[in-house]
Amino acid sequence: MPGSVKRWRYALIVCVATVVAVGVLVTVNALAGGGKSTSQTNSGAAIVRILGAKLRSASPFPERSTRTAPRTASRTAPRTVAPSSTARDRPEASASAQPSPVQSSSLPDPSGQPVPIGNLPGWKQVFYDDFQNESVSVGQFSDCTAAPFTCSGLAPAVRAKWWDYPDGSLDTAGDCGYYPSQVMSISGGIMNMFIHTAANGTCMTAVPEPKLPDPVDSSNGQLYGMYSVRMRADAIPGYKTAFLLWPDSEDWPADGEIDFPEGELDGTSYAYMHHMGATSGLQQDAYSTGTTYTGWHTYTIEWTPDYVEFLLDGQVIGDSTDTAYIPDTPMHWVLQTESDLDGVKPAASAQGNLQIAWVSIWSYDPA
Repeated sequence: MPGSVKRWRYALIVCVATVVAVGVLVTVNALAGGGKSTSQTNSGAAIVRILGAKLRSASPFPERSTRTAPRTASRTAPRTVAPSSTARDRPEASASAQPSPVQSSSLPDPSGQPVPIGNLPGWKQVFYDDFQNESVSVGQFSDCTAAPFTCSGLAPAVRAKWWDYPDGSLDTAGDCGYYPSQVMSISGGIMNMFIHTAANGTCMTAVPEPKLPDPVDSSNGQLYGMYSVRMRADAIPGYKTAFLLWPDSEDWPADGEIDFPEGELDGTSYAYMHHMGATSGLQQDAYSTGTTYTGWHTYTIEWTPDYVEFLLDGQVIGDSTDTAYIPDTPMHWVLQTESDLDGVKPAASAQGNLQIAWVSIWSYDPA
């Protein structure tokens, strides 16, 4: 995140420009009879995105209010797909699926599903963490900087694997801030985010990012990969997730974006693939899980040159196969929590925990 200060200021300019641009597009569309472009039809959902910091994301739900001018773009339900019949080895298989050759940790897991360990056909495991034998108290996820990607308050073993945005960085909506020192902790095999409002009225979330041992560039990314996280969260009103792959180039929307799970914590989760070559955040594929955050689930993204697939507990909920739209530049994975994009600051009484039992990353290895 070099030049982060410039980007935070730039993000505000882009945010205003985007709202104005969307208003113009909606007006033109209405005058033309409300017809959709081909790319919008393929996306399955016209969802307005507000640009914020390095990570931008969209709420798939109708806004309760807005920060500036009302957003009037129509919202259609994200398309859903039937489970794929294609046999692929998955980090977690359903009872009816073919057994996976991947091994699992022998250590007990608080979520009831241990972390998968090992390579799979077409995939080479490059990172995993199940937080066993790790202990990080609130306050230790501190002194985080982007150059280099580190949080010096962490013990060396954890610092080698994780970093977060510096305390005080604004979230996408600008209503809350990322405060890992006040939000993050690890104990009992769980990475925990205590999402809350402090006594001074500042609402706080966090954005932990796993550090690849051998990234392809200085932005901690890789080209293609499989990403899996097992997590749950309390139904905290006013807050959302946007666990996503963000382009190392920082060229958005042209270089695309891949999000899963994304959604409000008191609602259900969605998956999105923003198109490569897009000129608007409206150009995306969108899929609904229909599943709330309160139970333990495994969310997996498979990103290849030929398809992007989204899996919930080993079952396909979305499959994008138009190669013209699949992002094809390096991306890095960020586990972002933030306030909703509805322009309403979360109530001070809204608080709870988002818990992560494990994460695992594979590189694409078709040979």
